[in-house]
Amino acid sequence: MHGSVPRAAGRVARTVALLTTAAVLAGACGSSGGGDESSATTAASGAATSAGGAATTAGGASATAGVSTIAATASNDKPKRGGKLTYALEAETATGFSPLYSQFAISGEAIARSIYDPVTAIGEDGKAHGVLAETVTSNADATQWVVKMRSGIKFHDGTALDATALKNYIEAGRCSALVATAFGEFGGCPRTYDTSKPDDPKTNRKPVSTIIKTVTVDPADPMKVTIDLLAPFAVLDYSMAGYWLVSPAQVFDATNSPKNPSGTGPFKFKEWAINDHVTVVKNPDYWLKAPDGQPYPYLDELTFKPIDDIAAREEALRSGSVDAMMTSNGDTIKKFRSEKNDWTLFENSVGGETGHFMFNNAPQVKGKDNPIADVRVRKGLAQCVNYEELNTLRNGGVAPVPNGPYPPGTDGYLDDTGYPKFDAAAGKASIDAYKTEKGITGDIEIAFGTTADPFNRGTNELVASYWKKCGINAVIDQTEQGQYITRALVGDFQVFGWRNFGGLNPDRNYVWWLSAFAIDAPGVALNFGRIKDKDIDANLTKIRTSTDPAARKAAAQEVNKIFAKQVYNIWTQWTVWQIVGDKKVQNFGGSWNAPDGAKVVNTARVSMHSWHSIWIK
Repeated sequence: MHGSVPRAAGRVARTVALLTTAAVLAGACGSSGGGDESSATTAASGAATSAGGAATTAGGASATAGVSTIAATASNDKPKRGGKLTYALEAETATGFSPLYSQFAISGEAIARSIYDPVTAIGEDGKAHGVLAETVTSNADATQWVVKMRSGIKFHDGTALDATALKNYIEAGRCSALVATAFGEFGGCPRTYDTSKPDDPKTNRKPVSTIIKTVTVDPADPMKVTIDLLAPFAVLDYSMAGYWLVSPAQVFDATNSPKNPSGTGPFKFKEWAINDHVTVVKNPDYWLKAPDGQPYPYLDELTFKPIDDIAAREEALRSGSVDAMMTSNGDTIKKFRSEKNDWTLFENSVGGETGHFMFNNAPQVKGKDNPIADVRVRKGLAQCVNYEELNTLRNGGVAPVPNGPYPPGTDGYLDDTGYPKFDAAAGKASIDAYKTEKGITGDIEIAFGTTADPFNRGTNELVASYWKKCGINAVIDQTEQGQYITRALVGDFQVFGWRNFGGLNPDRNYVWWLSAFAIDAPGVALNFGRIKDKDIDANLTKIRTSTDPAARKAAAQEVNKIFAKQVYNIWTQWTVWQIVGDKKVQNFGGSWNAPDGAKVVNTARVSMHSWHSIWIK
């Protein structure tokens, strides 16, 4: 099975949850199985927290729960400075590298994470720790947050970091055509909205923000910003782990910012030759210090090379044309595990995404009635999939077969969600009941989407063979990776292979599942599956607004049960990522410390590992 979604999916974004930030992930998934697709996730990773910063990773789970057993090869040598690293990614990010205006899949996030720093980061203790922020605090009901920015930091263009940089980032997000709804805007840019004009019924949007009241820089302290909200947002400090601040000169520039990114991160953008490479070089003025007392990073230069084809990426590593690569393909992972003494290996599944076949639940697709909108058809499709065989044949049996979107060790996880098990006879009966009611004779035809990757197509063909036995003719619908996420955004699909929903904080799924984000096609929707469920909405609101970790956890578990009952997606795997490198490359698994000394979690959702601390022997 693919690694999960064809890389494209990816995240539409980081766009993720409300203020969580933006960057719609571009990528999409190709198949939900062991391939190497990208996800549609957003970029904010997060563990839950109670108002005011009390920590909890969803109710108490360790922030490192779920980490893979294969760790990077240890070295007793002291890190060395200097050297260049060439790193193979699973896809190109054709829309550029702005967290506000670009569609990011995993590959895009990997590059962006070398250029930008987050406002906060999630520590191994499950708490949100300040990075660009010195402190992040809230009032008792989490309707007001005060962020004190860290002094002495400069963007790559020489501009000093201050509170206005954060304010402008938020305001730009509220006005970005790509991620405005992720910041709670339903009427377009609040700075330019014309209140004299009526609402636009075609977009289902209202001319008001659903979350932000005001963002104000303290006139007496240029490093302090106050965010007043219209409703409680108990985990905003965790969501700020997805706020990758952009230079003030670029923050409102949707045209140039993606092409010439400027942040505060350990590396500075040098050049981009689309479909060939992106090169970043050491930031000589980087502010964060390594254990030796000198600034990070250790490397002088990083070159990222997009290699979509899984086999070609492996060959590039073995031939020495690249020094390291990423993969979520089960067969590839097993192969390198068997050769672990020959490579530097690191695996990560912490806060990883869930691979799935994503249903479009809209009543109509392209003007035609959509049978997938009926739960009997969705349940039948789920029951007709032989999950263990699929996992073995397409993912090498590497990743666990899931029963819902939440992996073990995260809030919302349940041993038994009630999700339908493999039972082809029952699945066919469920589909037949729908066909009888609708007077349908013969097979139901549906479009079954994936990217152009041959492996992804193979996964879809196997699953289509399962469905054929149950009365469904799934026509393989391949799309170039760069357009895959766009089709999901505008609802131009019936079933897509996908990968999404990673992170330690269940709130990060707010924009993916809330009915308000299920804008009818051809409107752009972050709720790709056009799920409209009042019970899910109610529980997502509890997850976002409650300051009680136990209440948030219970709400996430209820969401898990609803997904199982309504079968809004077919779950295929909890993603495992493997980073493989030449033995000279050290410290793939090495984390970095936040300014307060807390060790930061490297989640499988955001670049899998830190670029700060990698070094070459």
